[in-house]
Amino acid sequence: MKLKPAKLQGFPPELSGGEKRRVSIARVLAVEPRLIVADEPLSALDVSIAAQIANLMRDLQENLGLTYLFISHDLRMVELIAHRVMVMYLGKVVETAPARVLAREPAHPYSRLLWSAVDPYTGRRMEAGTGRRWELSEGDRPRSGCRFRDRCPVYQAQGEPAVCRDKETEPTLTELAPGHTVACHFPQGR
Repeated sequence: MKLKPAKLQGFPPELSGGEKRRVSIARVLAVEPRLIVADEPLSALDVSIAAQIANLMRDLQENLGLTYLFISHDLRMVELIAHRVMVMYLGKVVETAPARVLAREPAHPYSRLLWSAVDPYTGRRMEAGTGRRWELSEGDRPRSGCRFRDRCPVYQAQGEPAVCRDKETEPTLTELAPGHTVACHFPQGR
């Protein structure tokens, strides 16, 4: 885990963020799990430390045969660590695919916006074309039909089709290619 022996006698406040993550990983590994749920394991770490922890997680995955449920908003790290990705919007899965496929060919408009709007230097998501952080607003609530339609450029470009508003036609996951599913009436790139 690359912790100095002197750190074993320390207290949690004396550890850096990266050292705390390594201790957490060691504690989890002590029970010999097959599945680890990692919720934002790389958040609040500087880029070099996050990369070290990501490499450690990948090495452990390979050497110990671990499976991760890796929950993150850091799409650069998701692409690095994950084999498969599931994108959710307002509590619903809108797309699943192998990580490399999703990073390069997202089919759901929300996935496309997420992957295209990552600032390569800061990793911050930016609302396309505005330079503003994209955050949920008061109007972002689960609704009938397509949950994403009010922000969807395809919905607007198609003239706001009724199929996207109809509660009876909420998009369901449909296979586009082996291992790639999308819940959208107008998947992109197809």
